[in-house]
Amino acid sequence: MISERHAKILEARGFDIELMERLGIESSSRLGRDCIAIPVMQGGVRINTKYRTIAGEKRFSQEPGARQIFWNVDRISDETLFGQPLITTEGEMDAIAAIQSGFGRVVSVPNGAPASELGADRQAER
Repeated sequence: MISERHAKILEARGFDIELMERLGIESSSRLGRDCIAIPVMQGGVRINTKYRTIAGEKRFSQEPGARQIFWNVDRISDETLFGQPLITTEGEMDAIAAIQSGFGRVVSVPNGAPASELGADRQAER
């Protein structure tokens, strides 16, 4: 469940609280007062839980040693969505915004965007 305080913060950012709760998102205290827990599921089984702050300093955490998979991964193979484009986002909040905007086949990469440009590293190797 998302607390009233967290609901107000998220609603101010334009998020639909009912959708977030349907996705299994809930309030947490793992990273301090303003933190949410985002379950990473595959085939109905929780593979990981990601934690992020929603106010103040942006901080992230997840379960140590957990398998790294796309958030919302089951949407890739959902046959009812095969006619829709697959949208891959940098973070779960971006993915939720896309889902809220009407896109059904949306996933998020496991650890956000890389810290450095991958293309530059690969160019140096050539």
